[in-house]
Amino acid sequence: MKTIVSKLLLLKTVTFSMFFLTACNLESQEQSADQEQSVYQKVSPSAFKAQMNEEKSEYLLVDVRTAGEYEAGAISNSENHDLLNGDFEKAMANWDPKTPIYVYCAKGGRSSQAAEMLQQQGFKKIIELKGGYSSWSMRTN
Repeated sequence: MKTIVSKLLLLKTVTFSMFFLTACNLESQEQSADQEQSVYQKVSPSAFKAQMNEEKSEYLLVDVRTAGEYEAGAISNSENHDLLNGDFEKAMANWDPKTPIYVYCAKGGRSSQAAEMLQQQGFKKIIELKGGYSSWSMRTN
């Protein structure tokens, strides 16, 4: 009798383990599929402008410079969310990861950090302005 009970217990344990491992594997595959769909590009000012103009869905244009830098000049229709004072991270928590994010700073350092943060949070499309606002103002005006 003990042998039958122990065999049934072993069978239940094996069945549960197989189910659990299969479920974990499926979740891992879903996460991999989501990560594969993520797009991150660092593009020139002309490509940045062209991609925004061609964007079929709603997008966010985010300037991660300080308020003073933003007030001195910015790309039209951009939102200012300072990376250094934590405003960017707070704002990012309210954004939909499916919304394309176009990001820039002064020269490219802070926007690269912001793009990395967006990737870590699962944002699907991140376009960074290569050379930052300084390259934008020289090449697009």
